Amino acid sequence: MSFDSRKAIPTNHEKHPSRIGQMFNRIAPTYDFLNHFLSAGIDVKWRKAAVRGLGIERGNLVLDLACGTGDLGFAALEKEPYCQVIGIDLAFNMLQIARKKAARKGLDTGQYTFFSGDILRLPFHSSIFDRAMVAFGIRNVMDTGRAFKEIYRVLKPHGLLAVLEFTLPRKPLLRDLYLIYFRKLLPFIGGLVSGDPGAYQYLPSSVDSFTPPEVLSLEMQKTGFIIRTTKLYTGGISYLLLGEKKANNASA
Repeated sequence: MSFDSRKAIPTNHEKHPSRIGQMFNRIAPTYDFLNHFLSAGIDVKWRKAAVRGLGIERGNLVLDLACGTGDLGFAALEKEPYCQVIGIDLAFNMLQIARKKAARKGLDTGQYTFFSGDILRLPFHSSIFDRAMVAFGIRNVMDTGRAFKEIYRVLKPHGLLAVLEFTLPRKPLLRDLYLIYFRKLLPFIGGLVSGDPGAYQYLPSSVDSFTPPEVLSLEMQKTGFIIRTTKLYTGGISYLLLGEKKANNASA
């Protein structure tokens, strides 16, 4: 799967769950290193900010969607050790790494449990989660409207959803400088280290073509979420949307 990041727009074919799962399975061994290296460690701060926004409380059941190697869930447990996190992801190899990291941190399956699965068909009963969160995964979903409906379904009334995602800076000078890095240097380094150039060409092309935050916010509201927070981070490189499930739609 190879893209010219300046021109290619990922289609639903490229975003089919089986293709996304395969791509992340391939890059799993170098995923954590490249995440932190290519973002200069800022991704850690973004995840912590998302967790703070969720206001996770003792005893909460938290759904970590597209959990990857588990970093967002670990941030949640660091903030509130007495919550329970359930992570779900398409990529088996990413989940294997997450399980090993959880074991090294001394966490048991009662604290952080991992499932292989798809956001579009969540294998959970309705209205059971207090919080849900997804970091840099919603743009890889083939049908975001359907994904939001599934997340809405499994959240309790007044449950909160945090969506952390990439976007492009709005200020012209910062945007131009960032695009040089994002479209040229990042794919080169990512492809060289991971051995999978296509995956790191997909990253900027998927961000370029993805729904902007204000439109994604409207899509969440159409599903039934009340938007509580909209924040841009690091000059507009990433953003956080925080939505709350309406109380009168408990069975949605």
